[in-house]
Amino acid sequence: MRKLFILLAAAAVAIGVLSPAEAAGTYKISLDPAPAGKTSTTKSYNDTALDVSEDTDDGRQKTTIRGRVSGGPVKGQRVVIYATNTNLADAPRVRLGSATLSSSGVFTKAFSPGHDHAGVYRIEIVKAASGDVAGTTKTFRIRVFQFVEMRNVYDTDASVRASRGGVGEADKEKFGRNSIYGQSYFINGDSRAVFRTAGYNCMQLNFKIGISHQSKVGGKFAVLLNSDTLVSTRSMSKGQRHYEPSRTTQKKMRSSADVTVRVSRYSDGDPDTVDDQRRLRYVLGRPMASCTYPVVGQAVPTP
Repeated sequence: MRKLFILLAAAAVAIGVLSPAEAAGTYKISLDPAPAGKTSTTKSYNDTALDVSEDTDDGRQKTTIRGRVSGGPVKGQRVVIYATNTNLADAPRVRLGSATLSSSGVFTKAFSPGHDHAGVYRIEIVKAASGDVAGTTKTFRIRVFQFVEMRNVYDTDASVRASRGGVGEADKEKFGRNSIYGQSYFINGDSRAVFRTAGYNCMQLNFKIGISHQSKVGGKFAVLLNSDTLVSTRSMSKGQRHYEPSRTTQKKMRSSADVTVRVSRYSDGDPDTVDDQRRLRYVLGRPMASCTYPVVGQAVPTP
């Protein structure tokens, strides 16, 4: 009998017999459908890029977290979902709430961070243990963007000092082929507008620029990110359609870069006359930056 017991014990070790808890396994959580990684007005589940700009109300400002739990009993059980804005220093772990599992383990939970709550959010889906099945946590990230009005980061002193007064606000001044925008700026010849985005984590820059209807002549402009070129020097004439950067160019925007829109010096070609830089006048139409903000560890910038 003693020999039989020893043989049975040895066999159990050899084939790896597990304890009941180990044999029961661990819950698994999957996202269904898989995250798309982009903003969308048509997809309603698991968007991982949202836009909470003030005028966004087409579905891109929210999503529904949808997933499936498997690996153990599911019907009537719950998952708890948390969100943490990782761009904020000492950000709280916010409980979005719980969701009840269907008979097939499916759950849904709405996520709508709201205007002025941009950032990169860590989403945690927690399924507690049940009986002999161990609990688990599924983590993924949602980037929440917001278009920042560049007037909030316009450096008046740097712009005016560099331009000797040849720059300023020009809301709703016509330019190009009758383009007109609020939150715009005029920039005369040999002048520049400077925007400092320190404190924001920006990935995309959008603007329109063209010759003002008040301008007497055409001329050249360029756009810099810090000391690097974003838009190379371009010539424009009166009545020409405004310029808007391509999506590829817009996405060259770097985190916390200074943006400088520079208009070249006007010359009438006569070395014996003093050139009047007011004869050349550009309009920069409503510059905006798409950002998750603030930069990790910094406070949200104030206008």
